Amino acid sequence: MPGDIHRCHPAFAPRVIAWLRRCRDEGLRVWIVSSYRDMETQRALYLRWLRRGRTGLPAAPPGRSLHNYGLAVDYAAASGAERDEAGLLAEQMGLRWGGRFMQRDPVHVDIGYDLTRAREEWARQPELVAIPSSSDAAPDAPDSRPTA
Repeated sequence: MPGDIHRCHPAFAPRVIAWLRRCRDEGLRVWIVSSYRDMETQRALYLRWLRRGRTGLPAAPPGRSLHNYGLAVDYAAASGAERDEAGLLAEQMGLRWGGRFMQRDPVHVDIGYDLTRAREEWARQPELVAIPSSSDAAPDAPDSRPTA
């Protein structure tokens, strides 16, 4: 929901913020609905997906999702077209969009790391960084702010 606090790995957070800013500049109304997930939360999502017969948006087993390492976000948009356009913008900015996954996940954006690299990054025990909850809340780039 807009207004919720979301956190990401420090290697990913600036890229999410830049993507949200670009979405805003393009007039896309998107907001983050999920970011870092602990293993227990991931397990619950995965089991729910299995109970639904593997239908709907996919969920990875605990430890196999970049969400568990703060390196992925799920988002919502005002329309399906805006959702897809935001995903394409993420790709243009060097992020990986779940809309291209074999098991399509069009609300997912991540840093594009494999699990080995994600686990290595997580082993450094990063302090998660707060990110804005929506494209409306994305801050302006520091170099574009008016000077006093």
